[in-house]
Amino acid sequence: MVIGCVALVVAIGVLEADDAHVGPNLARNGSMEHGQGEAVDDWRFWGWAPEGEPRTARGEWDRTVARTGSASLKIINDGPKDVGTWCNRQDDGFIPVEAGRVYTVSAWMMVESVDTRPSTAFRCGFCTIGADGKPEYFPAETRKQIDPAHAAFTEGGVWRRLAVAAKAPQSATHIGMDIDLIGKGVAWIDDVSVTEGYDVAAFGGKTPAPGVTIAQTLDTDPAAADTPLSVSVQVSNPLVVREFTLECEVIDYYFRPSVFRETLQMAADEVRDVVIDLDAATRERLFTMREQSGANSGRIVVALSSAGEVVARAAGSYAFKNRVREYESLPPLPATTERIDDIFAEQRLVDVINCADPNDPHPYMEGGRGMGSKSTGAVPNEDWKELYRETLPAFTSVETVLGKQFRVTHGWGWFGYKFNRQGLKPGAAYVAVLEYPEDTGRTYTVFNTGISISLVGGYGFHTGRTLGDHWTRTLNSEYTDYPLSGKVERWYSVFHLGDTTWAPGDPWQPAATRAQGVDGFWFIVGGVGPSQDPLASGAAVSTIKLYEITDMTALFPKIEEPPLELGRRELIVTAESDGLTKYLTDEQAQARWAQVRLHDARFMGLSGISPNGKTDLKPLLRVNAEQHLGLKVFPRWMTERDFLARIGVPPEALAKNADGESAAVGMAHVLEEVPDILHPATLRDALRLITEELGPRLDDPAFSGLMLYRHYGTSIPISFSDYALALYENETGVSIPGNDGAARRDWLLANKKNEYYQWWYAQKRDFLLAIRDHLQALRADLKLYYFPWHSDDDYPFACGRLRYSGFPQMDSIYVPGTNILLVPSFTVPPEKWTPEEQKNPALARRYYREVIAPELQGKVTIEDVLYGRYKDMPEFWGAPRSGELPHLLYPHQMDLVAMLTEPGGMYAHKVGFNPRLFKQDEGFVYWAPVRHRFTADNPELLELFRTGEGSAVAVHMPYNEETSHLNVPSIHGAHGVEHGGPFCMMEEVLAMAHSDPTHIMESMWEPLKRGFPQYARAFAQAYRALPAVPSTVLADAVTPADEAIVVRSYETDYGHYLAVINRAFDYRERTVTLAFKPAVSAVDRVVNLGTGETVPLQQAADGRIEIELTPPTMSLTSLHVIDRTPRAVVRDVIVSPATFSPNGDGRHDTVSIAGRTVVQVTEGRWTADVRNAAGTTVRRFEGDVPGVEFTWDGTDQAGARCPDGEYDIRLSVSAFPGIAYSKRVFVDTTPP
Repeated sequence: MVIGCVALVVAIGVLEADDAHVGPNLARNGSMEHGQGEAVDDWRFWGWAPEGEPRTARGEWDRTVARTGSASLKIINDGPKDVGTWCNRQDDGFIPVEAGRVYTVSAWMMVESVDTRPSTAFRCGFCTIGADGKPEYFPAETRKQIDPAHAAFTEGGVWRRLAVAAKAPQSATHIGMDIDLIGKGVAWIDDVSVTEGYDVAAFGGKTPAPGVTIAQTLDTDPAAADTPLSVSVQVSNPLVVREFTLECEVIDYYFRPSVFRETLQMAADEVRDVVIDLDAATRERLFTMREQSGANSGRIVVALSSAGEVVARAAGSYAFKNRVREYESLPPLPATTERIDDIFAEQRLVDVINCADPNDPHPYMEGGRGMGSKSTGAVPNEDWKELYRETLPAFTSVETVLGKQFRVTHGWGWFGYKFNRQGLKPGAAYVAVLEYPEDTGRTYTVFNTGISISLVGGYGFHTGRTLGDHWTRTLNSEYTDYPLSGKVERWYSVFHLGDTTWAPGDPWQPAATRAQGVDGFWFIVGGVGPSQDPLASGAAVSTIKLYEITDMTALFPKIEEPPLELGRRELIVTAESDGLTKYLTDEQAQARWAQVRLHDARFMGLSGISPNGKTDLKPLLRVNAEQHLGLKVFPRWMTERDFLARIGVPPEALAKNADGESAAVGMAHVLEEVPDILHPATLRDALRLITEELGPRLDDPAFSGLMLYRHYGTSIPISFSDYALALYENETGVSIPGNDGAARRDWLLANKKNEYYQWWYAQKRDFLLAIRDHLQALRADLKLYYFPWHSDDDYPFACGRLRYSGFPQMDSIYVPGTNILLVPSFTVPPEKWTPEEQKNPALARRYYREVIAPELQGKVTIEDVLYGRYKDMPEFWGAPRSGELPHLLYPHQMDLVAMLTEPGGMYAHKVGFNPRLFKQDEGFVYWAPVRHRFTADNPELLELFRTGEGSAVAVHMPYNEETSHLNVPSIHGAHGVEHGGPFCMMEEVLAMAHSDPTHIMESMWEPLKRGFPQYARAFAQAYRALPAVPSTVLADAVTPADEAIVVRSYETDYGHYLAVINRAFDYRERTVTLAFKPAVSAVDRVVNLGTGETVPLQQAADGRIEIELTPPTMSLTSLHVIDRTPRAVVRDVIVSPATFSPNGDGRHDTVSIAGRTVVQVTEGRWTADVRNAAGTTVRRFEGDVPGVEFTWDGTDQAGARCPDGEYDIRLSVSAFPGIAYSKRVFVDTTPP
């Protein structure tokens, strides 16, 4: 067999005129027309088969089949392993060649059928002829272009041309060729040619492909900005003389390219090394980036063009050694204090950064979209990084806005300053105050790297008509036209300075904490690019001031909670990241962490916190008790990781999906299998786990329950296991036919899908209520909280890009203004891909960049393509598409309830529930997911989640990971973005107007840091002052009539409560008269429960009370109408324990009763009579008001032990002797 063979070369290009010349056909008898008898001239056949296999291949000179003329060569292989070969080397059949010349060898072939999948090989090799007349082939290492050219035929009966081309090596004198049929089949060969030169026609008009490689990238450790830097590129040009343009892009970490071009005149088969020297401006930029922020890496992209077409390309990366500048600390400011506002009062000014001053002395850095950024949902698999180039001349500039100078970002621009004055105190409380203009829509990302309990300090806010949350991944974007104040406003960051803080460095090491807090911390502000939010202008900041808070506890808001007897509302916070990882060194450090978490919650006016499941509750409960902070604490167990993954069950108790596979498919990666909640073994082990984990916390009254919180994938997956199907049959009487599980599941889904889903929803309810019952058996006041939504960045309502796998049309993107269809990977439609593009999708992306994009230049931007148009989808779940921006919906018109509850609906299969089943269930809190106006302003959605505990709303701020992840090197951006100003409380206020939730949860990735505490605290004070009892909406309660004002009324034995809700989307001042009729004729006063101020009132002739109010924009105002004569005289009575055992064994031998008198009782005495079942007083206690406190040891007035049984403790006061309050206790002396 021939050793050498010439490569089939395919390239795009244009030949020079001289190279296009092709000489005469040198092949002998290439048309197969000459021969004698059955022998063809100048060709020889031989067959081959593996050892041990029969050799059945045979060749014929066929004079009945031909492409041209009347004859051809034929190969017949009867065996699947046969190889039949015709070669033109019979006798002296070698073809003379001249060394250094280019030759094209081609042949036409046809196979009879492709059913047996035969393939062909066309091989030729250069050689010299020895003295003995035998060929000597060149060794393999000299064959640069020599490889087999295999061709698999896809169609029988069709002639196909195979061609190879190569340059004859030095000293080569001849060329020989073999033409093979490999495998069973029949083939014909005709019109073989050997020509000098590159025969363009033989290759379909294509020239051979040149090559380009990056031989050496940049110096890894330049000493200074003037250190020479260069890139070495090797260009290879096979076969033909050509002129090339070599373009080299040196792209920095922020996608800013420096382009260098050279023209190359290259000979045939030339290889050239090209050194590209970087100019001074590029070197300065790269060096400054490394020195400022550690942005020390980038990409090099090389493109080789001929006649205006790219014929070869190469890409690589570079990374400099990390050498970030070290800054000296600034001297402290002169000692001074400033009044900040009503919340913070006067505090010590520590530092001031003037962002508009180019001479501000603080360390400074800036940048844009970083190469470490996460892949975006619009363009998955990081394909966007191939295309994106930053074209802005600067990331920031100083501009005048509202008559004041601000530093303003552009596109993805961000800037950062380091607070590094001497005297910073790790562990101390600070507030950073950022001034910004509320003049237009802006979206801000903010990193305060000094926050002690934050991994990265990532937060943010947005104003005006902007999305806030990016739309590429969270899928819940909504344009709401938030009013603008037209003033310079403030955003606050309240925090405790960490011992360690982030420092610039290696961009591939997120969440680094390498610097010391005493040396300072970075404060970084950024905007978002138009691909995330096209209506947002850049972030703008004038100054950032830093104040030290001398006493954090002095800033805790006063909460005037209602009597315990009326129930109290819960306003809690939960976060996936609790910041504990920075405090794992010892108990003292953990106590510091716990104090920061609890103090932050108290500062915001919250009633409790629900830390992540991996967080130890002990330090939180201990500090909470020691400092009398009064917060509730309960764990948040991620349903998959912290709950289901820790339940052990036998194989028959594992859940299966509809395909019979593990139901854990699509859940968190920690699970390979998931227990079936229908199987009794699952519940048994779940209750064991709960008892073991929560039992040690039961003695702390601050511990209040358990939350199951979905982290990733499916919360509790619906099961189609054999056990589940058998249970369904047993309980419903439905007989499921089928001989195996697969057939039974198929029948069920085809015939009883809806019925099975609804049955399973009821079974899931039974499972969750069994957990609730177990909790309450451990302690009667515990609750089960349930949140089946993604805790990170997912959200149940796709109202942005609509990129959801269940709807294939969502993956189609039309370029605006064209009929060009794209898919998210920046490609032409897959059905239009060439075979080469199917093998290598990168070719399709290049086609977009090189063909489509230039056609659209000046007509449509890259951002337009990112957004796309879904022309085939005029509506989605009943909501018409938006005309303003084509990718948006009018989400408030979507049927969200149907989306969530219909079996097979968009989210029902993931969440798996029917919330209506829990309508009457007490002790179970079902969080309604709320984010943006279209959810909070939807009463049907909010009511869907009401249980016996009332309505519960979770304000879920998904983290915007793709907005700024690693834009700043080593900072993992995950911003929870608030609405600006008073609209930061929009979801809470709207929920109060529609469903009056008794439970509100603030959910973020990092611990809650509200940037507008004045509004958050005011809401908390008003909200927590209201009783957790049903309310009624007072129609026509305000004058002048205003639909934006909703008034809720709560009638109780402790007076009349009112909630005044201003849900207006404007800054217009509304002064209204509130008129209502109290339950009693004599009203003592009306108190604003948020401020503690007495509200002036007038009593109209019809008995109604009139109050004049000016409720602030997007706010809740709570009022307490206090009766002149109370209907109850004692409140907040706690009996502990409710059942006691005075038998002298040292356990629960006494019962303690504590409470206080109501606000109308300011003097006199209180009396507590202990009465038996017959109504006889057996013991009396007395004391001075207002405090009520005593202990009963189970004895009567004479000291004798009272018999076991139920007793009534009747409390009264001397000021209102006719009003009594009763509590029951139980005496049980039976030993345990």
